[in-house]
Amino acid sequence: MEHLLALELFLSPDDPRDCAVLAVALVAFWGCCRLGELTIPSRLAFDRRRHVAMAPQPVFKSLPCGIESALFTIPFGKVEKESGARILLTGRNLLCPVCALRRHLNLNSRMPDNTPLFAYATTDEGWMPMTKSAFLGRCKEAWDPLRLSRMSGHSFHIGGATELLLAGVLPETVAAQGRWRSLAFLLYWRRLEDLLPLTISKSYDKSRIAMLKSDFDAYRVHNNLPADFPDSLVA
Repeated sequence: MEHLLALELFLSPDDPRDCAVLAVALVAFWGCCRLGELTIPSRLAFDRRRHVAMAPQPVFKSLPCGIESALFTIPFGKVEKESGARILLTGRNLLCPVCALRRHLNLNSRMPDNTPLFAYATTDEGWMPMTKSAFLGRCKEAWDPLRLSRMSGHSFHIGGATELLLAGVLPETVAAQGRWRSLAFLLYWRRLEDLLPLTISKSYDKSRIAMLKSDFDAYRVHNNLPADFPDSLVA
């Protein structure tokens, strides 16, 4: 969360590229997405069969409770392959992915339909795709002056899941959001279990770790998963 707050403060809300960067960061984090599902590997590598495009546009809705949501489909996922996946985002008071996505689309509204979803306008009336390296490079510019640790692309996927779990979201819901298979998600928890006491945010009560352990025990039983794994799997 510290990295995301620093990034939001550093980026300009009126700059097309910065709005795209913040949208990618918050969508990846709260949507538990892999960066490769939102960005493209290089400027000339865009393929609509594998990369999410501007059209069809994400669908924004206001729920009866006043919360906003956004929904879009990626054509290719690490787990789902060509079946693709639906990415559902829920509005938040702080670091809102729905607001960031909406602002990006408004500021970059003249993008052609066949451009990547997170492409952004340039000063010469053209546009640029958001590559993974360009995204991480801009993040680095925000974090290095503050001496924040570097985050890999995988950190957004894992970090969002961890934050949701600590906030009390059930493992089944987080696994569905991050599109983990049940065994893979339990293995992720086993790796995380030893690190949480050292890295847990001060904003959470330490008792939440004990509650998480209980939640994951129930998750394991519900999915008929073993209590113990070979060291080669957990390592």
